[in-house]
Amino acid sequence: MGIYESIGRLRSRKKVLKVKKELDEAGVNVSPETYLGFLMVLTLLLSLLATALVIIQETPLEYLAKLFEWLGLSKETFASQIGMLLLTFLISFVVFYIIVNVGNYVFLNLRKDARRKAVDEVLPDFLLLASANVRAGMTVDQALWYAAKPEFGLLSEEVTVIAKRSFAGEPLDKSLDALAARFDSKTLKRAVILIKQAMASGGEIASILERTGEDARKMQILRKEIAASLIMYVIFIAFAAAFATPFLFSVSHQLLVRLESVFAQVPTINIQEMTSQMASTTGSVPRSFINLQIGRLPITSQAFFIYTIVMLIVTNTFSSLIIGVIHKGDKKEGLKYLPILLVVSLTVYLLTNGILSTVLKYISF
Repeated sequence: MGIYESIGRLRSRKKVLKVKKELDEAGVNVSPETYLGFLMVLTLLLSLLATALVIIQETPLEYLAKLFEWLGLSKETFASQIGMLLLTFLISFVVFYIIVNVGNYVFLNLRKDARRKAVDEVLPDFLLLASANVRAGMTVDQALWYAAKPEFGLLSEEVTVIAKRSFAGEPLDKSLDALAARFDSKTLKRAVILIKQAMASGGEIASILERTGEDARKMQILRKEIAASLIMYVIFIAFAAAFATPFLFSVSHQLLVRLESVFAQVPTINIQEMTSQMASTTGSVPRSFINLQIGRLPITSQAFFIYTIVMLIVTNTFSSLIIGVIHKGDKKEGLKYLPILLVVSLTVYLLTNGILSTVLKYISF
C-alpha cells in the first residue's frame, strides 16, 4: 500500500481531490493517492506484459514491423532492437492507460449510480420517519439516529456513521455535509441544505423534513410515469441497434463479397492504352471513361467487415447512452445495457452473414 500511495502522490493535488470526491460518492474507502498509484502500477504491468508478448511471439513482431513501415520508420532507423522495444512499450502504455482510465470511469460511475438509486429509493420514508421523531421531541441528530432502520439499507449505515460523529462532538452541519458527500444524489443534497438552513434560522425542522420527503416521493412517481410513457422509444432504439443495423450490414457485406467474385472474373483491361487509342482516333476522351476502373472495387470485403464491427460498437455505445437518458434521465444508466446490445448485435451480424453466405453460394450471377 505504501508503494501505491507514494506513486499516487506524484499526481497533481487537483486530480487527487477530484478522485477523492469520486471515491467517496462511489463508496470506495481507499485513499485517493493509493487508488491513483494502483491504477498507474496496473497500467505499467499491462504494458510490460504486452511488450513481453511481442518479444515472445513472432506474429506480433511482424505486425510491429508493418506498423513501423506505416509510420515511415524502418529497423535501420534505430540503433538497436532496444529502440523498437521502447517504442512498443510506449505504444502499449498509451493504449492501456486509456483502457484503464475508461474502465475506472465506468466502474466508479456504475457504483455511484447504484448507491444513488439505493438512497433515492428509501429517502422519502427515512425523512418522514425522522420528521416523526423530531415531532416526538428528539433533537435532529437523535431523530436521524433512530430513523436509521435496517430496512433502509445503505442509507442507514451512512447515517449511523455521521450520527456517531455528531455524538462524538463534531458539529452536526459538518456531519451532514459528510453524509451528502457520500452520495451523488441531488435529492439528498437538497434535503441536507434545507436541514442546515432550518437549524441556522430556527425553522420548524419537522415540517421541512416532512415536506422534503413528500416532494422526493412525488419525484419518484413522476420519473416512473415518464419512463413508462417513453418505453416505446427505448424498444425502437434497442431493436434498431441490436437487430436492424447488423442485419443491413450483413446484407451489404455479402453483396460486396458477390461483387468481388464477379469483378474478379472480368478480364484485365489496360485503361491507359485504350485511352490513348481513343484520343488518337476521335481526338477527345470522355471524362467518365478516364475515371473508369474495371476489375476491382474501391473497398474490399475484409475492410468492410472491420468497418462494420467498429460501427456496430459505436452504434451500440451511443444507443445505450440514449436509452439511459430516455429511460432513467441519465446517460450513465445506459452503460449497463451496452454489453447486452453488443453481444446481441454481433451475434445477429455474424449469424446473418453465415446464413446469407451459405444461401448465396448456390446462386450464380
